Amino acid sequence: MFVLDSGIKKINKEKIRKIAHDYGADISFIHVADIEEKYNLTLNKMSVKGDFSLATYSRLFIASLLPETVDKVIYLDCDALVLDSFKEILNLDLNNYLAAGVLALNCTAEVKKAIDLNEDDLYINAGMLLINLKRWRQENVENQFLEKLVEFNLRGKHFGMDQGVINNVLSKNLLVLNPKYNLEGSLHNTGYDITFKLNGNIQKNYYSREVLDDAIENPVFQHFCVGKGEIFNRPWLSIMKTINYIECILS
Repeated sequence: MFVLDSGIKKINKEKIRKIAHDYGADISFIHVADIEEKYNLTLNKMSVKGDFSLATYSRLFIASLLPETVDKVIYLDCDALVLDSFKEILNLDLNNYLAAGVLALNCTAEVKKAIDLNEDDLYINAGMLLINLKRWRQENVENQFLEKLVEFNLRGKHFGMDQGVINNVLSKNLLVLNPKYNLEGSLHNTGYDITFKLNGNIQKNYYSREVLDDAIENPVFQHFCVGKGEIFNRPWLSIMKTINYIECILS
C-alpha cells in the first residue's frame, strides 16, 4: 500500500502505520515533491482554491512515483470510507483500457466542452481509479498529462483541475465501473430522487435508477466529495463546526 505524502505529520504517519499493521498490511509513504517546481508549472493560474491543494495533482504522476514493478493500482482519494472489498475489480482485464472509473454525477455538455470533450465522451470522478500503469508507462501518459496541464495553464482556467486533465487524456480509453466503487456524497446523503431534483447537471448516459439504488445500499467506496446541489458537507467538517460551536457556548 502506498500513500502519496505531501507533508503528513510524523505523529499521523505513525497512526496510519499502526492501522495498516493491525490489518496485516505494509505501507510506504511516497514523498510528493512540489509539483510546480518539479515540472515548471504555475498551477495557481488554474483556480486552485478553497478545499483544493496542489497535492491533488500528484495522482497524475503515479506512473513515475510508484515502483516500475507495479503494473496495476487502485488510486483512492482520502476524503472517503472503504466499506467493502475491491477484490472483484482487481482482476479485471484492463489490456484495452488506460484506466477504469465511475461516471461523475455532475457533468454537463458545457463542462465537457471546456476540457475539449464531446457530449458523448465519458467523464469520470477521479477520486477512485483502477489504473493500468503498464500502459501509462508504455504510452507516456504522464507526458500527455503534462502537455495538457501546460495548455490549460496558458488558458488561465479550466474545469476540474487534475480531474479535467485526466478525463481529457483518458476519456477514449476508459472502462466504466459500477457506481458502488465511487459513490458520491450527494447520492449517499439524499438518495436518488432528491439528488436528481437538486442536480441539473447529470451527464448523458448516466447510470439507471436500479443500478444507483443498489450502489446506495451496498457501497464499496463512499466518497464524501461535495458538488453542486450538495446540501451536506463532509462529515468531519460538520463535526468540527459542531465542536467549535459547543466550545464557543462553554467559553
